[in-house]
Amino acid sequence: MDRLKEAMDQYAKGQWLSSITLCGAIVEFLARSIPEAYEDKINMELPKNLFVRLQLLKCYGILDEKDYKRLDEVRKIRNEVIHPELKEISKVSRGPELIKYQELLKSKNLKVLENLFDFFDKKNIFSKYSDYLKYLSPV
Repeated sequence: MDRLKEAMDQYAKGQWLSSITLCGAIVEFLARSIPEAYEDKINMELPKNLFVRLQLLKCYGILDEKDYKRLDEVRKIRNEVIHPELKEISKVSRGPELIKYQELLKSKNLKVLENLFDFFDKKNIFSKYSDYLKYLSPV
């Protein structure tokens, strides 16, 4: 949850690329740690590819369709914005193009944060992922 707080802080500071990156890291963490909590359901080595990992979690019935779409959209936006955008940033230097670019980043950042808030919503996570929550805190 610290990374989500940090992502919100980066959003509030206008550091949208940083916030989107953190949100992507949260999805990567979930895709790696959720299978450990459900190892009794998963009888195979999961691939390293995040897209395939999320699909398999959905196929095994661990992620439902809504949560799969939420997490996959964060992954898509992260890939769409972070990887190619680092090259594009230098092309957008100032004026109306820069403002338009910043508004686009801000709206995409808001979307990834909304998806993670919906995933971590108390009703959602407690009703669907109790085994995962037990795994995270085995006390």
